[in-house]
Amino acid sequence: MYHWKRHLVWFFAFLLVVIFIYRHVLLVEEDTKILNNKNNYQFDNALKDWHNYTLIKLDSFRKESSNRANNFISSTSKDDYYKYGYHKSLSDALPLDRVISDIRDPLCKSKLYSRILPKTSIILPFHNEAPSVLLRSATSISRTAPSELIEEIIFVDDASSFTDLGDYFETSLKKIPKTRLIRSKQRLGLIQARTLGASIALGPVFTFLDSHIECGVNWLPPLLDRIAKNYRSVPQPMIDGIDKKSFEYAEQPGGIMRGSFSWSLLYKRLPITEKENKLRKDKAEPFFTPVQAGGLFSIHKDWFNELGGYDPFLKVWGGEQYEMSFKVWMCGGEMEEIPCSRIGHIYRGRMSFSVPGGYSVIRRNHERVANLWMDEYAQYYYKRIGGPPEISRLGDDLENRRSIRKKLNCKSFRWYMENVAYDQPQYYPPVEPPPYASGKCRSMFDTCLKIENGTPILAECSETRVKWMLTWHKDMRISFTNRCIDSMSHSVGQSVGLFECHGQGGNQLWRLHPTSFLLYNTAVNKCIVATADRKILLQICDESSPAQRWKFETVDFQNFNAELGPQVD
Repeated sequence: MYHWKRHLVWFFAFLLVVIFIYRHVLLVEEDTKILNNKNNYQFDNALKDWHNYTLIKLDSFRKESSNRANNFISSTSKDDYYKYGYHKSLSDALPLDRVISDIRDPLCKSKLYSRILPKTSIILPFHNEAPSVLLRSATSISRTAPSELIEEIIFVDDASSFTDLGDYFETSLKKIPKTRLIRSKQRLGLIQARTLGASIALGPVFTFLDSHIECGVNWLPPLLDRIAKNYRSVPQPMIDGIDKKSFEYAEQPGGIMRGSFSWSLLYKRLPITEKENKLRKDKAEPFFTPVQAGGLFSIHKDWFNELGGYDPFLKVWGGEQYEMSFKVWMCGGEMEEIPCSRIGHIYRGRMSFSVPGGYSVIRRNHERVANLWMDEYAQYYYKRIGGPPEISRLGDDLENRRSIRKKLNCKSFRWYMENVAYDQPQYYPPVEPPPYASGKCRSMFDTCLKIENGTPILAECSETRVKWMLTWHKDMRISFTNRCIDSMSHSVGQSVGLFECHGQGGNQLWRLHPTSFLLYNTAVNKCIVATADRKILLQICDESSPAQRWKFETVDFQNFNAELGPQVD
């Protein structure tokens, strides 16, 4: 009797296990159906906290020690810097699993995302990269993202020639979960290397990353959540900076901003508009961006293919972020910046790789994108490069690519400018307004502003040919260059400097007073003063001081438009 009861208990226990396994299989199958159906992501609205709190706690104990560079030999840094554009020897000395700062907004720590998220194939092309940088990228991806959301991590070797990227590197990479390495025998360039990676990827979502990155806490779920809500959403993380020399991790200057472009097709960053802020519940919420930075974003595989992927005629790199951004928006998608997803990127100090075909390839990419997507607005780009290109140099498949616009019933570029990049003309008007002051800048001591060893100083006017412009950007720059006077600090008595123009105001926000002729910066509330020893310093503004009065060869205040450029409170 006892044995019979015991067998009955075991039978029911076995039955319960079978029911549990069967139910689990059904749930997995149902989840898989949801994930594979681009139009049915919202089947399950349950939310989940995707943070890995065990990892976060462990990392809090080892953050300082994980950033110590062991056996770092500084004498090799110069050679590294020339070869790679960053200090490889320092990278080699840092742990592959170092802990970077969590600089997300505190609100991100309480954000919840869909319980069911699609898996992603993560694609990283590289060419002659330092092995330690590649391995740290892979390690960072693997340890900071939920394993169940990663289908694979694909490294695409774009015909690297460095010997240290051979068997030992490949063996080391295989030790990192879910990594794959494919090698191209011929140089493809960044754009087509991404296409090669996408062609073999198994996941329903592609996540394209650069090969010299480190990922922040919980970076992946916020990206996939946007695609789970709308398969035509193309989200990108906030891209932070990793210093090329010190490998320190920090937010980019200006903080969180929208992506944009100048009419020379250079990537620019602009403040988040009031319109976008009104659409957000809080400052940690996603916001629309007209243009992606280019290298780091997620996109649903189906949407990527519907859009025709990357234009196969675009070579090496350059222009691909505009092509992707324009067609995503114009053809019915959305492009978003995700503040709770942060990834650090090494911005090289120099271009350490060759460009097959020369730099004319990059210009031809831009010309092709303008021809295919910018409609009548392409003329503003052409004017800045000396005129429209010969059509024959843009490839023989233009009509084939144009058919994508017709098939998807894409909107016009005018619609894009009026509804997506509506704030751009304030900062980058299609027709360049003339400067309101130009020519030599003369002090009341009859000395003129010039540059010596990169520093603004005063000299005899006959000794300098340097001419200046006070532009609609509300900056003061050397004529027809991108070098601007910068206050550098807010302190009285400090010298001013010369830096690359950024068009965002702040330290470069200069105005010429129409009656007193003071050159003043409203952001730091200081004026430029000429000293007897011919220095240019910051000083408290004083209309009675002759040393603070300046003359330009040509002045026309009617050309000054307060509505253009950075807005002044």
